[in-house]
Amino acid sequence: GVAKVGRMAEWPDWIPTPEIQARLGPYPPRIPGGPANPLGARALYLYEGNKDTLYRIHGTNQPEY
Repeated sequence: GVAKVGRMAEWPDWIPTPEIQARLGPYPPRIPGGPANPLGARALYLYEGNKDTLYRIHGTNQPEY
């Protein structure tokens, strides 16, 4: 498929999925944007048409991974 950047965010919030909670958790239900957030300082939200694909291109606060 073809996706386009539908949204850009500075210091995005992160909502860990149940899969991430099981694999890496526990995390709170929502982590606000900031230096402690694993998504890092920026995120690009990918859309197909007007629908959010739930795929993101983002930075990290843990570059060693």
